[in-house]
Amino acid sequence: MAGSGYDYDVNTLSPEGKVHQVEYANKATETTGTIIGIICKDGLLLGAEKTVVSELSIAGTDHRIYSINKHIGMVVTGLIPDGRALVWSARSESNSYYEFHGIPIPGKVLADRVAAVIHQHTMQSWYRPYGVVVIIASHDEFNGSALHMIDASGQCYGYFGCAAGKERQMARNEIEKLSPKDHSCKEAAFELAKILCKAHGLMKEKKMELELSWICPETGMTHQLLSKEIAVALP
Repeated sequence: MAGSGYDYDVNTLSPEGKVHQVEYANKATETTGTIIGIICKDGLLLGAEKTVVSELSIAGTDHRIYSINKHIGMVVTGLIPDGRALVWSARSESNSYYEFHGIPIPGKVLADRVAAVIHQHTMQSWYRPYGVVVIIASHDEFNGSALHMIDASGQCYGYFGCAAGKERQMARNEIEKLSPKDHSCKEAAFELAKILCKAHGLMKEKKMELELSWICPETGMTHQLLSKEIAVALP
């Protein structure tokens, strides 16, 4: 994909109306591990599929899922260091909102602010676009459960179920078949793990790890990673 001289600067539009550096950033997210977020009838689930890059690596040290506050989780794919930078930005926004308003930040507000940070990096020539897609899962007493996905251009949409990464289309099709709003988090967690395993199927020669988290009655509607003990006990 050649920018024909229009990809030297992030704030330069091509004659076709494209920002090539943003397109390159989106490409960086299309060859990495699949991530999924779904809303169930009693909460939310996040999942990530990770390829083990070395036999010497320690399991569980290469995180894709992070807690922003007690009731909000974020999963990232693409350039993971970019994702971690956004996690710190999201935590800072969450803390600032709580200090000013005295209540936890709503998921929609946080998603809009993270999207604004990402979009800012597509307008200034001294910035590089974030090569990452993030999914934010949240729950609060006023708005209930909410799921938002933000891409490398800063576009932010709300979803009942969404996916990103190399097998995103397959994952989206499987989510539609699952109809997660008809299942509890416990029921859907096993199905989510199967979808992520299927997404890794094209790279069977490489080992993988699954990372899952949920916000549901079992966790007191707080965001927590699924432990191995809980995962083994799932139906």
